[in-house]
Amino acid sequence: MPKIWTSHKRMENPDHGLRVIPVTALTATLPIIDLGEILMKGNDKQERSSKILIADDSESSRDLLRYILERTGCEVIEAKDGEEAPTRASSIVPDLLILDLNMPGMDGYSVASELRKLPAFAQTPIIALSAGVSHVDPAKLAASGFSTFLPKPIPPAKVRECVAMFLGNADAS
Repeated sequence: MPKIWTSHKRMENPDHGLRVIPVTALTATLPIIDLGEILMKGNDKQERSSKILIADDSESSRDLLRYILERTGCEVIEAKDGEEAPTRASSIVPDLLILDLNMPGMDGYSVASELRKLPAFAQTPIIALSAGVSHVDPAKLAASGFSTFLPKPIPPAKVRECVAMFLGNADAS
């Protein structure tokens, strides 16, 4: 078998700093990989990850949602406010949208209403988020075209469950 890797292992020694220990060479038989087949699978609609647009003026909320969703295999695209959300959504046509209701400029209700007017978003699930649960009007959510509502702070398991319910695939489960 051919030698494919040789290295040294670094270990920390509390008394003397870093210590280098030689590691034996690893050997293996490498399989032949058909790169064309791998590239074609990447273009297969069944193989692609779900795209989710998150629009929230809170960077920490976007970061948390990105962290949760990327670990489930979803591709996450962000919009930092309601003004940016419709443009980003139209350019990428996500499989699902997560919109904060209380954003400066254009709020989540307005974004959802505007997107629902476009044929590409007629059936796209849209999840509403808000920390101000007492101010959320279920009738207004429905009239704006939201699919469901999640209160902040959002438990990661609830996000995954909700996204999996709407996407109907293994990406978010």
